[in-house]
Amino acid sequence: MEIRDLEIPDSLQDILSRKAQAQAEKGARRIYGETEVVAVEEFFKAAHI
Repeated sequence: MEIRDLEIPDSLQDILSRKAQAQAEKGARRIYGETEVVAVEEFFKAAHI
């Protein structure tokens, strides 16, 4: 069986796009949060030297 010229409805494309964007933003927020934690730890280390 072969599937050709499959069209995804615009509404489904929109949903998939929004889901992918939300996942990317969630990952970016996690990385940003981890970076802030590291920065704060470095500030505390520097303050105690």
